[in-house]
Amino acid sequence: MCAWLSLVVPLVTTVCRAQTTGDFRGDLPLVTGLGLLPIASEGWVSLTFAHASSLLPLGGRAERAAWVGALAAALAARLVFGWTLRALRAAEPGAPLGPPLALAAALTAVLAPTFQLEATTAGGAAVAAALALAALTAADRLPRGDVRSSLVVGALAGLTLAESHTAGLALLVGLGMLRLARRRVPESRELVAGFVGLALVEALFVATLFVRSRAPTAWLDLGLGLGQSSLAARDTSTERVTAYAAWLSEMGLLPFALALLGTGFGLLAKGTRPFVVPLAALVVLDLGLPASHVGLLTPDPFGAPRLLALGALGVCAALGVQAAALGLARARVPFARPAAALLVAFDFTLVFVGSEAAAAATERRVSTASEVWTDEGLRSVPPNGLVLARSEAIAWRLWSAQLLRGERPDVLVVPATLLERGALRRRLLEAEPALAPLLRDLALGGKPTEYALTTLADARPLYVELDPTWDERLNEHVVPEAFWLRFQANPVGRSDRTAALERAGRRFERVLRAVAPGDAAAGALATREVVVAGLRQRALFLLARRDRETALDTAQALEKISPNDEVAQKVRATLNAPRGRLTAQLDAAVGGVRQR
Repeated sequence: MCAWLSLVVPLVTTVCRAQTTGDFRGDLPLVTGLGLLPIASEGWVSLTFAHASSLLPLGGRAERAAWVGALAAALAARLVFGWTLRALRAAEPGAPLGPPLALAAALTAVLAPTFQLEATTAGGAAVAAALALAALTAADRLPRGDVRSSLVVGALAGLTLAESHTAGLALLVGLGMLRLARRRVPESRELVAGFVGLALVEALFVATLFVRSRAPTAWLDLGLGLGQSSLAARDTSTERVTAYAAWLSEMGLLPFALALLGTGFGLLAKGTRPFVVPLAALVVLDLGLPASHVGLLTPDPFGAPRLLALGALGVCAALGVQAAALGLARARVPFARPAAALLVAFDFTLVFVGSEAAAAATERRVSTASEVWTDEGLRSVPPNGLVLARSEAIAWRLWSAQLLRGERPDVLVVPATLLERGALRRRLLEAEPALAPLLRDLALGGKPTEYALTTLADARPLYVELDPTWDERLNEHVVPEAFWLRFQANPVGRSDRTAALERAGRRFERVLRAVAPGDAAAGALATREVVVAGLRQRALFLLARRDRETALDTAQALEKISPNDEVAQKVRATLNAPRGRLTAQLDAAVGGVRQR
């Protein structure tokens, strides 16, 4: 019964919390999964299942894609249950606490906020973590010395590596430590069989990548050189949270002490050492990952090792609870047995505490800010418009809206930093032949010329993101609007810029209200960073053009959502300077902000 509960409870709970809408951080797996867009050699398993889930006649497309993570969370919980139960029985063969403590360990790890935030979104790290746990369990449970067992383990390792490179690294570390703990060197035929299983799986996915990229109906083709890890810190970044910090903040100090007790007890006892050594290695690996920052607008490439380390801490905590409870039950001190019973009951309360915190975290993640920004941003683009995006997060957000809801398919999104990937240039040229001069300039010099942009602006309404490396003459063609900077075929004046901002004010106010500083939702935080970047871009542009009134208005809007913003303060201080020193301060301010 406990084994079935470890599978059913996480499945039902995670499905009920599945994300129903897209946001900046979930756009990449949504576009790759639902658009069958392979990204290098990562995300293959979740891509396959996410596209298959879109055939289900239930829920929205984003929600169905998120159910893949729910299935992975249920599988991971069942595998953690089995590993914990074997470790508990190895520590105390006749103890009756094994199944309930193993159930508590599985639910504590999988229903925690960190695991639920990954498992309730499309793609996520839950799939890679479940595959790594399956491979580790197969290596421990299948007959040793058998070629077929090694072939299965190799195939599971190939699936893990195809889903996440960091999860594959964690799995290799865990398998190596498992062999070391059991003091058994694999035979050459076992190594060959494992490598064959891994190579067959990887060859299948690589062949699929080449076939899909050359399909005439392929939605996009970004080639082999781009992966989720290469996109991790290109946009706004935040501090990486380790499993140690997540467990300490979500569970508390006492459960962390029980996990340390279980780790020490498991390493010292000969029977439990093969179960604890690989888990301890996973926790150490998570602590030793080199990156200190991860992308706020893109998936965390280190999510899978963190989830594996959380599962390891859950197993070690169960060992610590059993050791402490049995020690109290056997101690000849007053109230020892009631204290042992209360300790076991306390272990189950961690499940409810973590689940309640996860429910609050998933509710805070659901925010309408990204949807409001997307709707208003696309609505502000005229028919058959073209957006030349420097930020990859914005490109993924617009692609996600077009793919999920069919919103504004007439808008052509051109990601300037991804043009050299795959066959993207060829597909863009097929959609708009006037892009040829721009693509040639970006390929040769890395920045467009006035002729290329004016030619494109004659063919389509053109919107750009400001690039400080562009020629100053290009700025004379730019008109700032609510969300984008429109590039006109002819030079414009101050009156044109002022009139454009006045027309766009009402539409932008709705987005400013959606990203108010009081909203702590993750979706609102990511959208706020995008809006702040856009306002800084506009303030910098207007400051360079000496547009005093509109620059001050932009600084005020920026301070509404980002109090004490450095760029807003610099703009205000520069424009409030005496008239005699205004020109010199303007030049210095623009140069300093551009450099930053």
